[in-house]
Amino acid sequence: MQNRGFTLIEILVTVAILAILAAVALPSYQNYVIRSKMVEAYMLMDSLRPEVEEYFEVNGVMPFDDAEIGLDIESPIDEVISAVSLLGHHQRIHSTLYVMLRQGVVDGLSHSDAAFGIRATPHPEGHLSWECVRYELDAKYLPADCR
Repeated sequence: MQNRGFTLIEILVTVAILAILAAVALPSYQNYVIRSKMVEAYMLMDSLRPEVEEYFEVNGVMPFDDAEIGLDIESPIDEVISAVSLLGHHQRIHSTLYVMLRQGVVDGLSHSDAAFGIRATPHPEGHLSWECVRYELDAKYLPADCR
């Protein structure tokens, strides 16, 4: 007798294996996609560092808002970023460049309050120290430089 095809059991085992692989791979892929979007946002903020550093070198204090560094970017920027801004401390002890993420960029956040940024603080040796800060955003989504 010749074998003409697969048995029902063989097909069911194959489907079960594929379902398990998909269940494991899909969340990892979704996290990867979100992290790649966060890298895009980080690169935008990183491109604005020289303006903050120049302002600090020239004026000796940290910038307080967008206007002081000449930041004039229309919102929304793209499908990931709804706004980019600079927010300075009222005593000018630090300034934070941050991006507001558009609603739906990060799964599980139904509001548009998710943001992260890079904060500049003057170092005693005269240069600026930079650190990442996050608002309503899980650290697993941040770029590698911020984790």
